[in-house]
Amino acid sequence: MSDAPGMPNTTRSTPKGQSIESLYLLKALCAFLVVVIHCNMWGKSALQPIMGIATPCFLCITGYFLYSGEKAAEQQKAIRWAKKAFMLSLAINAVYLLQQLKDGASVAEYTTAEQLPLLITGTAFSLHLWYLSAMWMGLLLFYLLRRSAPAIIIYTPLLYLWSHICYKWGTVIFPDCTEQQLFIMRCNGLIVGLPFLCTGYLLAKYRQRFAAAWQVPLCFTLSLFFLFNGAAICSFLHLQTYGWLHFCSLYIFICSLMLLCVRYRNMRIPMLNTIGRCHSANIYFFHILVLIYLKRSDYDASGMQAIIVFLCCIPISFLINTLHAASRYTYGKLRTHSPE
Repeated sequence: MSDAPGMPNTTRSTPKGQSIESLYLLKALCAFLVVVIHCNMWGKSALQPIMGIATPCFLCITGYFLYSGEKAAEQQKAIRWAKKAFMLSLAINAVYLLQQLKDGASVAEYTTAEQLPLLITGTAFSLHLWYLSAMWMGLLLFYLLRRSAPAIIIYTPLLYLWSHICYKWGTVIFPDCTEQQLFIMRCNGLIVGLPFLCTGYLLAKYRQRFAAAWQVPLCFTLSLFFLFNGAAICSFLHLQTYGWLHFCSLYIFICSLMLLCVRYRNMRIPMLNTIGRCHSANIYFFHILVLIYLKRSDYDASGMQAIIVFLCCIPISFLINTLHAASRYTYGKLRTHSPE
């Protein structure tokens, strides 16, 4: 499971065939932020302004490595990764379904008409799994665009605007929708998956133009400043635009952060690089299960909950990766020795 799209294996080579070590650091950071979103931790509020970068960064990294300059190769890669993400989505959702059944839920609860959209978007058993459906749906949409209307790709990041509109006015526009239904309206393959896949793709396509530009560090610094101080600035100036300021700053911050990783590609912190390379996918997928069992224990981890869950996921991920490698090796041996 460590070779999921948007996770470790997609950073092994750039469009030029060179590894970008700094992206492993970025994935380790994003995996930790995902855990922090769902857990308690001392100082969590200090990270609140940048928590939203985690899933978009994973999608951007996948989009970055979709680019090769050859239409056929990009289409094949998109389809191959979409199939892998779809199969992975089925497997991970099955794990969470088993957990729900173990806790007393029944299969009939998930067969109603209200549950159908949640099943399609992969959020019926755990909301955080929307990322996998956003990945495979976004990759399929990218394939269709790359095949039929490649000129539209440059405009697809604008679809992300709907996410903020739905977040801000969703209850007004759709008064009869539940909170979960509103969530999947703004977090899905069309509104988040495709825009950030295409953002990463465009960053790769124009990397020579942007990566070395002096404006990139400036955009990074200013967007980071507005993410952490936008509310105070808007309050001081009596402006009602903080939501849009934060939304735009977050997008610019993600793009500039990606470009800085491309520029300074050899940044390494060995332990974090290993986590980003080998464990970030499994941390994302299984941290909720770890959190469930931690809450059921008698251990009071309120202030350190996120750190404990993050660290507990690493040996679990190591075990999963070992079993996955062993199964692939066994399958390969069986194929090698099978009769013609």
